[in-house]
Amino acid sequence: MKSREEILSIIDSMIGPQRHVYYRLEGGDPESGFSNCEDWFRYLFRLREIEIAADLHEVRKDFKLVEGPAQFMDAVVFRGDIAERRHVGIMLDARWFTHCNEDTNGVARDDITRPEWKFALSHMARHKAFL
Repeated sequence: MKSREEILSIIDSMIGPQRHVYYRLEGGDPESGFSNCEDWFRYLFRLREIEIAADLHEVRKDFKLVEGPAQFMDAVVFRGDIAERRHVGIMLDARWFTHCNEDTNGVARDDITRPEWKFALSHMARHKAFL
C-alpha cells in the first residue's frame, strides 16, 4: 500500500510540465491517460489497495458522508450542470484536491475554496477503511 507521501509524489509527477498525464477518451492508467474523473478516482484508491467498483453508485455503501474538514483520500463530489454528470475528486488535505477531466486536459490539483468549486460542491465522503 502506498503511503500518503508516495501518492502525493505520484500526483506531482503527473501534473508537472515534464510528464503531464492527459485526458484521453480510451485511457485508464498513467501511461495512456485517464478518460474521466472516475478512472482517476479508482486508480488512486488502488494505490491504497482498495478496489472501487466501476459503477460509482454501487460504492455508496463503502463511504460515509463527512462534514468538514476534509482529510487525505476523502471523496469530494461536485454537482454537474444540466449537460454534465457529477464530478468526483480526492481530497489531498483540507483545502486541495486532485481530479481529472477534459477542462483541465488531464490530472490536476485544485483549491476547493475557489468560488466555482465551492458553488458546485455537493458533498464529501470517507471510505470505511479510513473511518
